[in-house]
Formats: sequence, structure tokens, C-alpha cells
Amino acid sequence: MRKLLLSTLYLSLVFCLFAPVSQAKTYAELPEPKWTYQLPRETETTLSGNIFKTNNTLYISTAKYVPRFNEQLVALDDATGKAKFTFDMPYYIHQNHIVTGSKGQFFVNSYTTKKLFGVNAAGKKMWEKTLASEEDQIFPFANNTFLHLKKPTGGMGNFKSTVTVYNEAGKPLQTKQLDGYLSLVQDDYIITVNFNRKDSTVNNYVYNSTFQKLFTYKMPQDNLNILGKGNFFYMEGNKLQIIGSKGQNTKTIKLEDPNYNNFLTLQNRIALLANHKLYLYSPTGQVAKLTFNKSDGDVNISVAGNHLFVKQKKILTVLDGASLKLIHKIKLSDQNQQQHSDYYYSSDGVLYGYTKNASIYNDLISSVTKYALQ
Repeated sequence: MRKLLLSTLYLSLVFCLFAPVSQAKTYAELPEPKWTYQLPRETETTLSGNIFKTNNTLYISTAKYVPRFNEQLVALDDATGKAKFTFDMPYYIHQNHIVTGSKGQFFVNSYTTKKLFGVNAAGKKMWEKTLASEEDQIFPFANNTFLHLKKPTGGMGNFKSTVTVYNEAGKPLQTKQLDGYLSLVQDDYIITVNFNRKDSTVNNYVYNSTFQKLFTYKMPQDNLNILGKGNFFYMEGNKLQIIGSKGQNTKTIKLEDPNYNNFLTLQNRIALLANHKLYLYSPTGQVAKLTFNKSDGDVNISVAGNHLFVKQKKILTVLDGASLKLIHKIKLSDQNQQQHSDYYYSSDGVLYGYTKNASIYNDLISSVTKYALQ
């Protein structure tokens, strides 16, 4: 399963690579589009976190403003760009409220109506459940299941979180109360936290996919992050602390630049962005480094499968997430820069661009275009 996130995607580069780039493909401008789909009038979206693909269906979460505000999920045939169906959703669906299934289904937690429901690949509602609180959330989980998190109970230092695992048919498989309130769900691990008032520290509780508590890690004013393959980490000043599967400190890595803007994890790697430099770390040390040209604009990064997608104003770049080896580099012409306001890279070598031609809601026409990078 994949989670729909409202995050930022992007990048570009002029750099020094540790790996050869002889197999990389560079485009002087965007290739010819495969198709363009015009969204319903007075409808807009951002591709950053509002587009996702399962099987051969491309889902785009949109907002429609006229005659009234509502959310709508548009399902497209990814091969042709033709609409399969549109699904009206209750007002305001966002991060940790939509999860996709293994066969083109999707699952929605509507916190305004307190409903949890599943929709099949034909756009028909399969099942619906009533929730106790508008603060509930859902997350993709192990073996084609999803995790439903109820509103935490208790108070400072003694929070408890109740989680239920559902299969794709909406059947609850297991319910468990965990210590702490939820911090992170990733790679079939769950991290919950509780703040200790007496010494101003944080207890991080790490659980596996069967809700077995693997260890508790106490640290000052910070939360653990999941690196993958049984490794965890946190930043401490100019140091990267690696934590093993039993809560032991396995490695301390000195960061080349501790003034980072953002970091992402993929393939047991940490991609750390510090202004116009991108550093890649493994559990044992620094793997690679790239430097970006400031004249090409600010740098934004996102994860697409096993790749990193990087966007600057003038260049889009796709990198191998394990090595920062260049896969694709696309120079955006002046026309390209004016044409699309947002981009999404799919890990199967496909790029989508978003165009919006007006800022006034009742005169808004927007579209999504597909490009194949082969």
C-alpha cells in the first residue's frame, strides 16, 4: 500500500558524482507528451502529495470551489489519460486520510463526517464504518493491510494509542493499545512517544508489525526516525546517531554540514539537503554528495520508489536513491517553466506536469500531462 501525502516534490543539478553517469539520459527539454487530461472546470490540485498510482490507474485528489467546496478523486487510465470515474469525497481530506490498496482500491478516513470507507477500482463504495473521533488517522501497513489510529487517550507522560489493523475488505484483524502517542509509521514499524516532565526527555517506543515492543529509547527533546532494515536514527547537533534493532547505538557519524534544510529516507539511506548540497548517508557513513547550481533556483527533494526526484526552477533530476547516480536530467525551457507549475515523478520512469491557467476559482481551467522518460 501507498500513502497519499501533502508533501513537496522536486529537484535539479550541476554536480560532482561519486558514480559514473554514462547510462544517464539528458533531455534538452520536456519530451513529447503521451497525453493531457483537463480536470473538471473550477477544479485544481497540486501534484505534490495529491497524485498516486496503483496498477494502471492514476488517482488525482482535487479541490472544487464552484458552486461549493468539495474534494473529488479523479481516476484516470494511465495508458490513455481517459477518465475512469470521479468520486466525490467529504469536505477536506488530507495527509494520513487516504491509503491505496493492492488492486486499485482506496480507503478514506473522513474526519469531518467521522467515516472510514473503502472504494473499489470501479469507484463504488465497498464498505463504511463510523469512527469515534475526527482525530483518527489511517496509514499503509504490512501485507496489504492498513492501520487505523484512534485519538490518543491519557495525558502528558502517560499517553496511550489504540490501533486496529484492517484488511482491504474492511475486516478488523487485530486491535492493540500501545504506550505513547503516534510519532511515525514506516516500513512496518511503529514509533510512539511520551514526554517525561521530570527530566524533559522523550521515551520512544519502537514496535514491529505484530505490535511487539522491540525497545524503548530515551533521548532529550527529540524523536527517533526509521532508517530501514532494522536501523533507526536521530540527529544530534553535527552528528548522526544510528540505533540498532535492539536499541543499541551502533554508529556515530559526523555530518559534513549540520545546517540541513530537510532529510528523507529510502533504501536504508538518509538523503540530507543542506541549501544547495545533497548528502547521502548509510548506517556506516557518507555515501555520496552532490552540489547544485544556485542560479538554477532553490532545491526541493522527494522520494519516488527507489529514486530521489529533485526539482529546481530550470532543471528536473532523477537520482538513484542508493548512490545518487544520475538517471534522468531534464532541462526546462522558458516555455516549459511557464507551462507547468508542479511536477510528479513516478518510479517507473514517468513524469507528470500540472498546468493551471487562472487564479480566479470561477474561471479556473487546469490539466495534467504525462511524459515518458525512456
